[in-house]
Amino acid sequence: MRRRKFVALVVAAFGAGPAIAATGDPDNLAVTRSLAGRLLAATGAIRSVPFAGSVIYLLKHNRTGAIGLIVNRPVERRPIETVVRAMGLPPVGVDGDIAVHDGGPVGTTEGFLLHTTDYVGQGTQFITDAIALTSHVSVLADIARRRGPRRALFALGFAGWGAGQLDSEIDRGFWFDVSADEEIIFDAEHATKWQRTFFRRRQTP
Repeated sequence: MRRRKFVALVVAAFGAGPAIAATGDPDNLAVTRSLAGRLLAATGAIRSVPFAGSVIYLLKHNRTGAIGLIVNRPVERRPIETVVRAMGLPPVGVDGDIAVHDGGPVGTTEGFLLHTTDYVGQGTQFITDAIALTSHVSVLADIARRRGPRRALFALGFAGWGAGQLDSEIDRGFWFDVSADEEIIFDAEHATKWQRTFFRRRQTP
């Protein structure tokens, strides 16, 4: 997964602007079965960092490729101002901190806020009726002022696949997918997220 290629992919998929990560959807080409809005979990066939034992929420899956966020790789809590500066943007001038997650190995200065749909702000994209993605940096100020979403996960970086790559990896037994679960995505019990995803595989389609 080459960084330049997938930074271009995420910009193409989600647009541009003063953002944590860009938003928009100009080219929603279908695949036989799009997995966008579902959880993807690594099988034992994947043993290398960073994907071994990972659980990924898929934001995008079409003929041009796929994009997702790893949801079980917490890094640390950081001041919101520090996060904004690290992305090369002016600080938003608010106090508070935020839990930062490793969203994937591509575009590690790109920030993504995955959250429940009770919040709609500048740049918000609805992935499903229950889960949304907000990219504009102003969402960090809203969180600091306690005006943000009910539940959220902030990640730096993302996972990306080229055209047909994810489908091929699934066919080869590297991944399995299940319907998304808010608890698995957002709660802080990161050490059990893979096991709960596996259990969900046995319980739901």
